[in-house]
Amino acid sequence: MNEQTTEQTTEQAAPVMIYAAGHKLDGDALRRWTAAVLDKTHGRRSAWSRGVRAYADELISQLEDRAEFKDTYNPRGIYALMLNGAWNFQEYSEGASSLIYDEEIAARLSSPSEMKKLHRKDGSLRDPNPRENWIKTQGRALFQAAQAIKEAWDARAIKTGDRH
Repeated sequence: MNEQTTEQTTEQAAPVMIYAAGHKLDGDALRRWTAAVLDKTHGRRSAWSRGVRAYADELISQLEDRAEFKDTYNPRGIYALMLNGAWNFQEYSEGASSLIYDEEIAARLSSPSEMKKLHRKDGSLRDPNPRENWIKTQGRALFQAAQAIKEAWDARAIKTGDRH
């Protein structure tokens, strides 16, 4: 029984291997590729870019937990796995697949000075803009994170000359 427990622990500790463009890699490699894409598209300094990076990390972590992930070779398959059954990231966000409280979403996507401006005198939180509430804003950030992951995955396939 003790040997069985050791085997199970060893299996759980092994990183999920991802197969992209005929190469084995782990979730950390996908994080590095995605970070490189986000550096080019969003930079590193703004609160929004840090929030998008946090969502990208969250999506990659969720991908690593899925058994199908290691057998997915193309960017569209990865995108479908990230959506986790939702039609789009707006639905993903509304379905409570990520953060659910406005305060948490605002803290992830806003700087401290923006947070002060977003709070009303009564302590409630304003919507981020007249067209969106915080859940919709989170959906937009999740979409940008997913696009960066997909682009990183695809760019790696192009670089190695093996597109699926």
